[in-house]
Amino acid sequence: MHWVGKTNTNDEGKLGMLTAAERDDLSVFLLSVPYPPAQRRPYDNVHSDRAKEGFRLFHIEGNGGGRAGVCGDCHRLPHLVSTNHPTIGMDTPTWRGAYDRFLILPQGRINLVTLKPFAELAEQGIPERELWRRTWAQREAFDPVWDMVEEHSTGYSGAFARQATLNRASLAKPITLDIVNALEQSAREEAIILAVSGVMIDGNDAQAVSMRFDGQGYTSSIGIHSQEELVALTREGKFIGTFTGHHGMNTGFDHPQPALWTLSPIHEQSGPQEFPNIHSGQLSMTLSGRHVDADAHIIVNGRRMDGRINLLGQEMISVELAERPPLGLHLLQLQTRGGLISNDFIFNVTAEAVPKRAPTLGEIVNNNGWETLLGDWVDVSTRGEFQVSLNWKIKNHLLEMSFTEQAGATIASINIDPGSGEIVHSGINPLGVSITGTWDFAIEEGPRFDGKFLSAEGAEGELSIQMVPQENDALLFKIAQSNISMIRK
Repeated sequence: MHWVGKTNTNDEGKLGMLTAAERDDLSVFLLSVPYPPAQRRPYDNVHSDRAKEGFRLFHIEGNGGGRAGVCGDCHRLPHLVSTNHPTIGMDTPTWRGAYDRFLILPQGRINLVTLKPFAELAEQGIPERELWRRTWAQREAFDPVWDMVEEHSTGYSGAFARQATLNRASLAKPITLDIVNALEQSAREEAIILAVSGVMIDGNDAQAVSMRFDGQGYTSSIGIHSQEELVALTREGKFIGTFTGHHGMNTGFDHPQPALWTLSPIHEQSGPQEFPNIHSGQLSMTLSGRHVDADAHIIVNGRRMDGRINLLGQEMISVELAERPPLGLHLLQLQTRGGLISNDFIFNVTAEAVPKRAPTLGEIVNNNGWETLLGDWVDVSTRGEFQVSLNWKIKNHLLEMSFTEQAGATIASINIDPGSGEIVHSGINPLGVSITGTWDFAIEEGPRFDGKFLSAEGAEGELSIQMVPQENDALLFKIAQSNISMIRK
């Protein structure tokens, strides 16, 4: 907290008036402010079919136009955001609470009264749903996405804070006991704590009573009552009570909401989200997770299931279900015992194993530990007469390699051939000599190219290149018979 242009610093040397302790206190406070429960998550905690369709449209199928129309490629789980978008920015911390916003998009660039469509919405009071529909061109087939937004978990069961009051009048409405039954089921699953506040009536005498559902009946200081007994007492005019779904004690700063997302860094745009598939022969799935306990409850489609969680490290977890759900798309959640429930995470159940996708070039580079080779290098002896560059032209899919000497720059592209699966290299030098071949990134010493060159006059021969990492951020670049020591530029 400091005025623009001021240079005052605190006890840590940081700009601003707040001390280090005050900064920490403010951080704890902000991280302790909970998000409101999902606005329209059903009280039985089971997603509507329309919301599940919204998950599929948003994260898998898209809004037409190929991959460019798949919102989830950038608005990624767990919280439907990612950072460093090259054009419009999506680096807000979350989409949770989107239905409460009349200002949308990071720059608010469509919230201009000079734009006729927005001016018309402003005259209506800016209804949030209609404003958000503009972001998908008001295509009705994509409207289930709004149901996804309204039902996507912000940490709470749909039964949390739901209430039903038992009295003679309410018993005449079927929804009353339907809500009570839903609350009881969620309480048995430990998603909520079900408590009752009411009165026992005996003629002109009334006694206040507080009860708690223990999975079988309602316990209090005056004994244990079943639901059937309470209903019977209500019909006789001897009981009135309000049933409320409460939250457990493990919440706040020390117990943040668990987060689930596909295997990738939580903040980066990493291409299409690859959701796991399970089948009868493989009931476990691997995904990314944060704030997940090994003894967390497993929830599928709003209902608790038996299973096992393994914490694999590096923000990766394995979830194994005890039995296979029906075929199709499902939503997984994990709940801290007595605490918050994760976001909804997509997985698919198939009749048999789905062929595994071949790794991308980026995955091959990273899995073999060669990401440190990326960048610009110069030779040690002249500090620049010979230069090598290896950088992404299309991240994870196309590398561009260049090496520059007195004659000019040789430039090549490196990518995976979809037909053969080989890592192919195609380049040309200033004299028009083409260089083609393949790379092997699995060599322990360092990735190696083996291929040939062919001149315009028909001269040809074999050529090899190898990049060997050295200590202290150095590189040994082997080309033909030469070994060139290099350092990062």
